[in-house]
Amino acid sequence: MRETIIILLVWISATLCQAQQPGALLRLEKNEIDFGAIAYESEVTDSLKLYNDGTEPLVITSVFSDCGCTVPSYNRAPIAPGDSGTIAVRFNSRGRAAGTFRKAVRIRSNSEPPNKVLFVTGRIKRPYLK
Repeated sequence: MRETIIILLVWISATLCQAQQPGALLRLEKNEIDFGAIAYESEVTDSLKLYNDGTEPLVITSVFSDCGCTVPSYNRAPIAPGDSGTIAVRFNSRGRAAGTFRKAVRIRSNSEPPNKVLFVTGRIKRPYLK
């Protein structure tokens, strides 16, 4: 019985040590921003929260997209452990064909792992003929 209690305490201790990772730990509120159906030749913006679940300040070193139609913006100040920040993403449908889209926004930081990908999706409606 005593051995079982000791083994249980060692296991709980090891589990708690693993849960409290040293360093910054970036967690996104969600992995996708879905703009839904948007008007042809328009611009839309949305944002999402990001959290630092680590034990050290989170420093976002860069946020960029694969396409000039998708422009992310963020506050460059470090995010304290347990705190949150936001990333805003603007999508411009001007010059884009009607239909669905999926763009990647890449986030680099001092977190482990250092790279995260956020997807921006939606559907550009067909233009109305006058």
